[in-house]
Amino acid sequence: ISYLIHRTITATASPHGLLKSFAHQKQPEAATMDFPYKLLAAGGSGRGRFLSLSDLFAQASSAKICYFGEFHSEDRIAALLEQLVTNLSSSSGSGNNGRLHIVSEHFSFEMNDILKQYTSTASPSGQTSSSSSSLNFDQFVAAYREIGTEGHNLDPYKPMLEYCKRNSENVQLHGGFIPRPYAAAYMKAASDEEKIQLYQTLSEEKSYLPDLATLHKVDALLGLDDDRLPPMPEDGTITSVAKPVDLYGSPGHYNLFESLMSGRDIYAADVDDCPPPEDSRRKIFQAQLIKDWAMAWRLKSIVDECPPEDIFLVLAGRAHLSHYHGVPEIYSWLQRVTDDDTRQSAANDDDKGRSELLICAQMMYECDLDERKDKENDEVAERTILESEVIRGSMFGQGAGGSFDKPVADVLYVYDEIDWSDEEDEYDSDASADDTDGAAAKKETIGAYDKVGSTAATPGNVKKARAILTYLGYTADEQEIIGDSDIFNYQGVGNPFPLASIKKGEHVIDLGSGLGIDSFLAAHYTGIEGKVLGVDISRNEVKHANARAQDRGVSSFVSFEPNDIESLKGVSSEIFDVAISNGAFCLAPNKEKAFASVYRVLKQGGRMSICTTTVREDLDVETQWPLCMRMFVHLDRIKPMCEAIGFKNVVVDVEDSELEFELEGVSEEDFNASNDKSGREKIHVGSEEFKHLDGYDMNDLCARVVVYGEK
Repeated sequence: ISYLIHRTITATASPHGLLKSFAHQKQPEAATMDFPYKLLAAGGSGRGRFLSLSDLFAQASSAKICYFGEFHSEDRIAALLEQLVTNLSSSSGSGNNGRLHIVSEHFSFEMNDILKQYTSTASPSGQTSSSSSSLNFDQFVAAYREIGTEGHNLDPYKPMLEYCKRNSENVQLHGGFIPRPYAAAYMKAASDEEKIQLYQTLSEEKSYLPDLATLHKVDALLGLDDDRLPPMPEDGTITSVAKPVDLYGSPGHYNLFESLMSGRDIYAADVDDCPPPEDSRRKIFQAQLIKDWAMAWRLKSIVDECPPEDIFLVLAGRAHLSHYHGVPEIYSWLQRVTDDDTRQSAANDDDKGRSELLICAQMMYECDLDERKDKENDEVAERTILESEVIRGSMFGQGAGGSFDKPVADVLYVYDEIDWSDEEDEYDSDASADDTDGAAAKKETIGAYDKVGSTAATPGNVKKARAILTYLGYTADEQEIIGDSDIFNYQGVGNPFPLASIKKGEHVIDLGSGLGIDSFLAAHYTGIEGKVLGVDISRNEVKHANARAQDRGVSSFVSFEPNDIESLKGVSSEIFDVAISNGAFCLAPNKEKAFASVYRVLKQGGRMSICTTTVREDLDVETQWPLCMRMFVHLDRIKPMCEAIGFKNVVVDVEDSELEFELEGVSEEDFNASNDKSGREKIHVGSEEFKHLDGYDMNDLCARVVVYGEK
């Protein structure tokens, strides 16, 4: 079977937000709410009701603890957070002299010192202190990155954080998360002894997790088996126990977690029951539980230390809060087992009638709102939101979501994820006026791949995808890591991984990341200790990739953003160990600018592994060639171009260069586009316009290569 690979296997999408790790994005001077959004409150009628901002602020101000489940580093989430913090701090600071405490996932427990240094510059009068230990925002971000364990993009939160800094007499910031390497270490511990020792460190030495006695009280409260936990040792130390501590998560919590890992739609009417935990999933779930237990334990210690009139805002990703599972659920257990503490009982008496409130973010596209005109029409938007399957299931229990005791949130913040002001061909600006092919190529690429991204959630041909990836050298293990829920969305022309040789803890940028396949595989190699940023010119593909990162439970260290690989606007210099790409350089009109961008963002000693398609000879001007082929660089020009930019040890690997090849295990029917009834948008499935090229031997004309180089 002859098969021309060029970002060919394509699919569709159901996006999640535009997460922006690593990059310095535009820094908003002030957060505004001048975009379409709706605030939907859960209601017993199964219809709910829509709130105004003032309604939301009134509910939040009456709560002792307000939980906010977000998609990280979203400008439009940060905009609501700034207003929420402003209103909560005003209500806590007036009348009852209480303070607002913000306990945030964005900061680990080890970052409390730099949080104090950052907020110390504001005196009660609002004047800036000249203290040499104080930090401005840029210095704070630099210190945050130097610690390096969390890696969120803080720029969208700048208005909120600067407000906290100016009003530190009414607001206090707290690190809310256990440093990520500890969760990874517990999951990967090779022996029971190693786990026991690590839990002792985290509980008895660092107080990041509850002691064993508290865990036994929670088990007794919940009626769990007596032998689920190791018995309390006579000497009171965990190191003498016979087996490791197994943190408890409720069935509803695991159901939610498993759906994020597998992609199982828990809100669909015909969803399958949650499968029993496999060993691998059980280990990953323990890593999730360590984060949730640690945050709940830290929240409880902060609440216990504060006066009863203080209030609390807990910021975390949706997966840690949805349906009141995770942090809220564990916090409630910890509260109940310590009610015999005199001080806490007194605080509880003072707080009678004060409630909890859970707010979660939801993007409009997830509620079947895609068109700008529909999002901006209040009547259409509200009707569509209420009729969408995800809302019926998650908020009103009309699907499988009815198996949860509580709705996904008390209030759902449904917002337009698209900045329409950026949709006016922003990527054309890099092409010069006479570079008509370049401008046309970018415009065509955006249009084509946005269509692909719009249908990427529709399942594709797994058999065909596996056959192609096998030919390209992806191992069976790597294909299992990618998984059948994503593998059909592969869009590459080769395999960057053998030369990239990605290691644990490394920071990787995936240039032209498409629907996220290579980024997810790269994340397997970096582990949770590392970071992966995918960039792509197609916003719809970025949205889908971010959605899958959320669903796979890796969004804390894998994120995607729209960007042009020729400029990588906003991406800081010298922050990546490895740059990979798989097909995007085929379509970059200015290859020199694209390789120069790679060089800029790599650290000293960093390396690139770029899969691209080249031409072996210049295309004749008389023949009508597809626009993408007119973008291919000549094979002989790549190495001197990269060396001139500054790359060392440049290798252009042509060992596996054929574009047309035989595939085993698939039939001609598998490649017949007319047989595909899925409705998935595809690229390069044949065109009458280029039938005149059928007589060309593409293996003589073109070559797939992998370009390796070091900075």
